Amino acid sequence: MPRDEIQRLFSPSIKAIYEQVVRPIKRLKPSEFEYLTMMGLIIWKCENTELNSNFVEKAKTELLESLHNYFINEKKLFVTPKD
Repeated sequence: MPRDEIQRLFSPSIKAIYEQVVRPIKRLKPSEFEYLTMMGLIIWKCENTELNSNFVEKAKTELLESLHNYFINEKKLFVTPKD
């Protein structure tokens, strides 16, 4: 298939992905840890697969718990006020 034909076919999809995924993520300016957590959650979004759903849920839960701990311990967010 000629290169220009490939570009014609895939260009709309690439532009849509950039506008709907890449640009919003860039605006958020996530840290490397936050970005990798998002990618991990995307990887473990396993609908219609043979993977054990308990295993998938455990992996996602561990990712989210790590993110929670990161926000509390590294970013110092969600700190409870002192009485």
